Amino acid sequence: MPKIKTSRVKYPEGWELIEPTLRDLEAKMREAENDPHDGKRKCEALWPIFRISHQKSRYIYDLYYRRKEISKELYEFCLDQGYADRNLIAKWKKVGSGSFTVTIFGFYYSILWIATNDYSLESFCSQVMSASAAFAAYRHETTTSQPLASAECLSTSGRRR
Repeated sequence: MPKIKTSRVKYPEGWELIEPTLRDLEAKMREAENDPHDGKRKCEALWPIFRISHQKSRYIYDLYYRRKEISKELYEFCLDQGYADRNLIAKWKKVGSGSFTVTIFGFYYSILWIATNDYSLESFCSQVMSASAAFAAYRHETTTSQPLASAECLSTSGRRR
């Protein structure tokens, strides 16, 4: 007698906690895939699909790495079953990937802000430079205990003594 193959998947413990959110995101994904894209470029029609896929992967990533609310078994199950993108999560795990994303989005929205508010580029650049200097000082304080170089320890060429 041949073995009967079943397609039943054994769900790990904790699946019932994340299942409703993943089902909602899958429903949104189906809706985005079936949405008519008349008058849109091909890449513009794909943006909602990428956004929802990104959102699902970020949800799994946050549950496992940030909040630590799901087990490794459930995390691996979600990756193996295609609920999250393994390569995208690997990129988020790398050091500095979050600040790069913030920088890119911050630059994009800053350009939009200039265009909508009719500010000159020079005034905007001076504001960005002061904000980035403040951010660099904050980041330096949170990562090391050494103070930033003061004006006295910088030579005229801009190098530290």
